[in-house]
Amino acid sequence: MRINAKTYGTGLIALGGAGLSFSKYIKEMEYTIDTLAIDSNPSELNASAIEKTLQIPLKADNGRQKFNYRTKRQLHKFLKKNKQICVVSGLGGETSFHLLPDLMEIICENVYIQLHVVYFFPFDFESDIRRERAKETVQISEIFADSVRVIKNQDLMEKDESFTKIVRKGHEIALSELKRLMER
Repeated sequence: MRINAKTYGTGLIALGGAGLSFSKYIKEMEYTIDTLAIDSNPSELNASAIEKTLQIPLKADNGRQKFNYRTKRQLHKFLKKNKQICVVSGLGGETSFHLLPDLMEIICENVYIQLHVVYFFPFDFESDIRRERAKETVQISEIFADSVRVIKNQDLMEKDESFTKIVRKGHEIALSELKRLMER
């Protein structure tokens, strides 16, 4: 069944590798949604086949990256078209850790926009640093976002299940969140 999310005034920001992966899944499911892909890796953005993209290089000094004037303007153009924004992202990686706080602050400057976030929390076997960053990002999100949904990757694992199936389960949960937002 083809659904057009543009009718509902809902925009999707696909952030980092997990967000880009989710946006590909949505295309496979024949959903039409105004999507902006944001990543620090230009080759990932080019491979995403998403029309609207922002490439934001990460700082070498590990300081939090911020959107510059040019990228803020591009983001504001995207935001003007939507009543609510859903950000889908992994947690704990470089892109999400560095860009999410600034992204949420920019979105919240537009007080007429509702902000909803859906995150994929790292597996237990991933590094402690990644999981700590993920927890910190969730705490920040709870300040800015109207709703926060955390999908714990570990909870999706079943014995002898392929990584592809685990990712698909996470995508299905994120898609159900997106549908729920459109029905508001």
